[in-house]
This record gives sequence, structure tokens and C-alpha cells, in this order.
Amino acid sequence: VQSINVNDGIEDTLVMMHGLLKRGVAVQRDLAQDLPCIEGRGSELNQVWTNLIDNAVSAMDGQGEIGVITRRDQDAIVVDIEDSGPGIPAELQPRIFDPFVTTKPVGKGTGLGLNISRNIVVEKHGGTIAVDSQPGHTRFRVRLPIQPADCPPTG
Repeated sequence: VQSINVNDGIEDTLVMMHGLLKRGVAVQRDLAQDLPCIEGRGSELNQVWTNLIDNAVSAMDGQGEIGVITRRDQDAIVVDIEDSGPGIPAELQPRIFDPFVTTKPVGKGTGLGLNISRNIVVEKHGGTIAVDSQPGHTRFRVRLPIQPADCPPTG
């Protein structure tokens, strides 16, 4: 557990995924500059951002738009990751965080990424993760409780 800047973690994830994103995915960032640092597991939260962004790219078949938005909402940091893909079928949405549930074709996904992400957000950080999806727009919303921490130097 360390002091982390959520925006820095998201930026690090986007840099790491640059090769995947540059092929036809436009990333729109709207990162609030006034977010406090929080106590958390930075590498695990980066795994959440990676899973959500990778799933979005896969859903859009490598072509489309991803929005990454951060903001403060009272006692929480909210991270929205949105995509312009076909959406998650309505019948899967209630189970999308269950293990082995996937929208990917056989052999393309394990169905564990969202379950792991849920465990990191909920069990390890005391937050929530939810999805809202319809054709052309899917949003995963992560809420992390603010447990203020001194921000490490950026750079």
C-alpha cells in the first residue's frame, strides 16, 4: 500500500498500451487536475485500467473511441472508461463481473479480467465498479474512496 495519484497510474497504463491503441483507437482524456492522492495498491489499480482499456479495444475490434474521465465526487475518486463499441449484451450485464463470463469468442478471453478487476476495486480498495452498456456506448465506472495521502513527486 502506498500513496498513489490515480491520474498518473492511468497515464502510465495508456503509455504502456500505446502500441495497441495507435492502430485505430482515439483516446479522449478528461482527467481532473485537483484529485487528491489516495492510499492504495498502484500496480493493482493499473491492472484494472489495463483490463478495462484492453476489453474496450477488443470490443471495438481495434477501431473507435475510448474516453477516460476522472473526477472527484464528494468522498470518492470516480474513473469512467467509456468506449464506442457494440455494447455488452443485456443478458450478460448482470453477470459480467462473475468469473469465466466473457463476451469474447472462444479462445480469445478467459473471462477473468473483469472478475479480477472487481476484486481489486471492491475487496482491496473498498470501492465499487459498475457497467452501463448499450450499442455504441459502454461505460465502466470505478469509485475509489478517498483516504487522503501525501502525493509522491511526479515525473
